[in-house]
Amino acid sequence: MDKIDRDILHQLSINSRIPAAELGRKLNLSRVSVQKRISRLQDTGVISRFTIDFGIGQENSQIDVLLLIKLNAGDCRPFIAKLKNKDAILRLDSLNGPFDFAVELRVPTLSYLDDFLINIRRYPEVANTDCSIRLKRFI
Repeated sequence: MDKIDRDILHQLSINSRIPAAELGRKLNLSRVSVQKRISRLQDTGVISRFTIDFGIGQENSQIDVLLLIKLNAGDCRPFIAKLKNKDAILRLDSLNGPFDFAVELRVPTLSYLDDFLINIRRYPEVANTDCSIRLKRFI
């Protein structure tokens, strides 16, 4: 990945619906070059999906959650495979420090979150969790 790819990713993080032609104008590239680079970023897994973030005050807003998970010692791949099937998960990152994973969730209700947490905590691989609800996004 080069500087142009990083610039494309930055622009897409600001507006994932920006037309390729407009993105090309901003980065001094042709529309075709932008489309080829985005396709390559998707094919290599750098871009896994495009998503929508609801604006502040939207009636259809959901609850954003950060879940930290510590696993018992052992192979974490089966646990990761289990999480890949969960619809509420937006992102899964491995960490160093006291927790092994950070999971970003978007859930419709607190009751749904409670059920999700109960389910995750039942997995034998899970040693500990810490859950925080996002109150406000500043950036």
